[in-house]
Amino acid sequence: MKLTIEQIAIIDEALVLNGIIYEDIKLELTDHIASEIEYEMTKNATDFEIALKEVFKNWKEQFKLKTYGVWLGNYSGAKIFMDRFLQFTIDEYKAGFCLLVIFMIQKALNFDVTFTDDSANFTIIALKVLLCIVFIITVTGRIMLKKHQFKTTFSEIFKRRFYLTIVYFFGFILGAFPILPSLENNYSDSYSIFLVIIFIFYNLNSFRLVAKHFKIKKQFEKSFAS
Repeated sequence: MKLTIEQIAIIDEALVLNGIIYEDIKLELTDHIASEIEYEMTKNATDFEIALKEVFKNWKEQFKLKTYGVWLGNYSGAKIFMDRFLQFTIDEYKAGFCLLVIFMIQKALNFDVTFTDDSANFTIIALKVLLCIVFIITVTGRIMLKKHQFKTTFSEIFKRRFYLTIVYFFGFILGAFPILPSLENNYSDSYSIFLVIIFIFYNLNSFRLVAKHFKIKKQFEKSFAS
C-alpha cells in the first residue's frame, strides 16, 4: 500500500518532534520508515496511524538523546546524529594519527631543514599567507551555511568545529603557536611544522563538510522540483 503525500508529511513532522532536524537524516529515515509502514499496513491490515506508532517504536533508540562526553566536546543530540558525528571524528583521528606517525619518524631520524635568513623570512610569510587563505575559505563556508536554513549533519558538524578554527588561526597569527622556521636557531621547528599541517588538514576537512552539505542540498532541491 503506497503512502500519500500527506502521510509522508506526517512522518516528516514526527521525525522533527523526535529531534531529527537534519535533512539528510530525515530523507533517509523517511524512506525507511515509509517502507516499513507500508509493509505493516499490508501485512496486518492496519491503518496508517497504528502502523506509524508501531514502526516508530522500532526507531525510538535512534531518537534518544546521546552524548560521547569530551570526545565530541560534550555535545549532545539524537543518537543517530551523534553516532555519525563520532564516526567522522574517529576517521579524522585516524588521519591525524598517521600524520603523528610521520612526525615521530621525522623526529627519530633527527631530520631538520636549515634556512638562510632570507629564505626563513620568505617561508614565514608564505606560511602565514597560506594559513590566511585556509582561514578565509573556512570562514566563507560558515557564511554560506549561515545564509541558508537548510540543515544537514555536515553543516552541524562544521558549525561545532568552527570555533576551534578561530582559536587555531589567531594562535598562529599572534604567535601563541610558533610559525617556522626559527630565525634564532636557523632551522625549522618540527613541532611547529606539525601544528601548521594539522591546522591546514583540519580546515580542509571542515570545508569538505560544506561541500557535502551543498551536494545534499542540491539533490534535495532536484528531487523536490521533480
